[in-house]
Amino acid sequence: MKAVEGLFKDVSFRQGKIYDNIDPSFVLPHIEAFIQAYSLKLDELLQPDIKSYKTFNDFFSRSLKPGARPVQEANDLSVLTSPSDSRLTVFKSVGDAKKFWIKGQEFTLPALLDDPHLAETFGKNPSIAIFRLAPQDYHRFHSPFRAKLGKMFHVPGTYFTVNPQAVNEDLNVFTANRRDVHLMHADVRNLTSTTAPEQAPEPVTFALVAVGALLVGSIGWSKNPGDIVQKGEDLGFFQYGGSTVILVAPEGTVEWDADMVANSSGAVSVQGVEAGTPVETLVRVGERIGKVVA
Repeated sequence: MKAVEGLFKDVSFRQGKIYDNIDPSFVLPHIEAFIQAYSLKLDELLQPDIKSYKTFNDFFSRSLKPGARPVQEANDLSVLTSPSDSRLTVFKSVGDAKKFWIKGQEFTLPALLDDPHLAETFGKNPSIAIFRLAPQDYHRFHSPFRAKLGKMFHVPGTYFTVNPQAVNEDLNVFTANRRDVHLMHADVRNLTSTTAPEQAPEPVTFALVAVGALLVGSIGWSKNPGDIVQKGEDLGFFQYGGSTVILVAPEGTVEWDADMVANSSGAVSVQGVEAGTPVETLVRVGERIGKVVA
């Protein structure tokens, strides 16, 4: 297994260097082929002129125009929104995640965060949401809530693929892969409420984990610890490849939207999918995924 992990890491690093090539004769054809392969919309890009991108990775981590991903229920800070364009599964507990979706035997919160003491602060049954990004997706990720950014740290690892076949097998994808962990102290007030300021809820601390994957050259951050970010504001980006964002919520603080819970547990019948099989829900940045109830 160590040899395989080393191979994935080496391939990912070499591919990352290739996509950082600044030769226009390489960059432009690759961008054009990528746009054609995935029918990407250029009119929503902040910079629609593809000749302005110096490398393929610059294009891959492209920014969108303001308003391209409107934030739902923006004034209710207790409503959580998707941080990414992705395929989403949500679980009321890590136990449910392992029952329905993640089959790697070593998947635990202490292993994911690489910090047993930090994991304890989330309680015995923290909730998690898993956002899987495919190569064709917009690869920047945004804040699911208004928050003050806390501690951030890097966990080294390998670069397994994060596709469902790997996650649903006995591969420890999320706890073996290279990842960054950022604590976020979320302001979850409802600004339309008449609640007095002194009765407003205390900030809730979430962990947002950016997980690298096969061919992902790097994870970049737009913000720093101590910054205040608004719901829907840009946080960072992945460079080329598939990748995943995992949001960890303290026990008893979040209620995921019912349709997403049903999809993730296999409770909904989907044509062409065996009964009882969990399915991912397609979401985009800014779309509602749940609500803080603590």
